[in-house]
Amino acid sequence: MLKPSAQLRDTDFMGSAEELAQFVTDKLRTLGFGPQHQSTERLVRFYAYQGLLSKADRAVDDRRKANFGPIQVRQLLLARLLSERGWDLDRIKSLFNENNSLEKLGDLIDSLAMPTEAERLLFKTRVQMVDHEKRVVFDSRRDLVAESNSFRSKPSMRAGSDASFGASPRQSSSRAAQKMREISESESPAMALKIFIKKELMRDDLSDDAKVLFQQLLAFNPTSAGDEPKRERWSRLRLNHWCEVHLHTDGKPPLSNAEINSLVEQFRKSLS
Repeated sequence: MLKPSAQLRDTDFMGSAEELAQFVTDKLRTLGFGPQHQSTERLVRFYAYQGLLSKADRAVDDRRKANFGPIQVRQLLLARLLSERGWDLDRIKSLFNENNSLEKLGDLIDSLAMPTEAERLLFKTRVQMVDHEKRVVFDSRRDLVAESNSFRSKPSMRAGSDASFGASPRQSSSRAAQKMREISESESPAMALKIFIKKELMRDDLSDDAKVLFQQLLAFNPTSAGDEPKRERWSRLRLNHWCEVHLHTDGKPPLSNAEINSLVEQFRKSLS
């Protein structure tokens, strides 16, 4: 069996940022990695800006166009692998500085570019989640069409209260309970609940209190067995070469001056 580096067949590659992203995405898929490892043109330009990718050559016909080659292929492939395994960009950049030739990068790929058992299980779980989400969305759309057709076929009932929906309060309560049972017994309860809430938020008759509650539930984003752990957004602020501050920015409003001063004071006390 060919080594992963030999399967790349990248010696003749020369292309733009978009072509580089697509080439590496296809190679990672061939090696058995999941869709979260895919690359985009924007990601390539970000990695180049951060110094993870070696400086590209300039096209002969257009000096404004960057041409990426085999060394950037291997750097991008490794960067996608390592970042998904939890490596920060500085650590990846340091590794590339120590292994800056095609041969050394190839050796790294041969030792790292095989999915672990945990990764294989995660990719399988994610595929099941995507398939389940598609089924739930399809069922939801089908139910919406059926309800809409039923509503249009009974114009005389539109002005009523409970009768306008063709069901009594007891029947509506029973349907709601059944829907919650379906969510709790699904393969991915968290994903099913999230889709259900998004569907409810589309209702024109939803009260403001209900909208606030549903938005809070979406922000909470619970996970359950089999679901991918929640990924939170953090911003990194470097204060010095030996000191960084990590800020949790998931849906947080901007800090006031008083809150910033309070954080600075607490930080000063911690250092002393």
